[in-house]
Amino acid sequence: MPAQTCPWVLFEKDGELAVRPLGRGEAAPPHVRAPVPVVPPAGCRPCRWSGVVTPAGPILLAVRPSPDSELAAEAWLGAGMPPDPRIDLEPAPVVFTSLWFGQSGFGDSTLQGPPWALAPRLCGRSLVLLPTPRLPGAGVEEPPPALVRAAGVYAAAGGELLRQDTSVPSDMSICTGVPLELP
Repeated sequence: MPAQTCPWVLFEKDGELAVRPLGRGEAAPPHVRAPVPVVPPAGCRPCRWSGVVTPAGPILLAVRPSPDSELAAEAWLGAGMPPDPRIDLEPAPVVFTSLWFGQSGFGDSTLQGPPWALAPRLCGRSLVLLPTPRLPGAGVEEPPPALVRAAGVYAAAGGELLRQDTSVPSDMSICTGVPLELP
C-alpha cells in the first residue's frame, strides 16, 4: 500500500491479518511500528486486497472474486484510525462495510454486481461514502434506496465500519477521492 513516507504491507501471521509500515526500523516509536489488526469481512475468503495510507489511517479494499468469472462478487471498504501515542496503547483494527447494495446486473450473460456502489472520499479526517454509478448506463436510473440510506460519514465502531449520525460536508470541494480502483 502506498504511503507518503513509506509503503505499508498487508500480512498474515497465525491466521490473523494485519497491516504495518515497511522500513521504519527499530528506531521508530512503538506506536508507529505496531501492526494494525485487520478484521476481514465475513465471506471474504478468498479476497483480493488493495489499499492506501491516508491522513485518516490505512484504507483497504477487499474484493471477493466471482467463482464464475474474473469479475468481483462482493466489495468491502475497511478503515481504522491510526494510533494516537497519547491515548492508544494498541492501534484500532481496520474494520469493514459493504460498498454494494441492490440487485446485481447482467452483461454478456455474466453477473456483474449492482450498477451503483458507495465510493470513498476523505473530508479532512472524515471518511465519507457516496453513491456512484459503477456500471455503464447506471446513471440513467436512480441509485437504490438502500444505497442512498447507507451513504454518509463512516467511522470504525467496535468490529464494524458504521455510518455515523453526522452530516456529510455541504461543500464537497474540501473532500478528495480515495485513490483505490473500485470494482
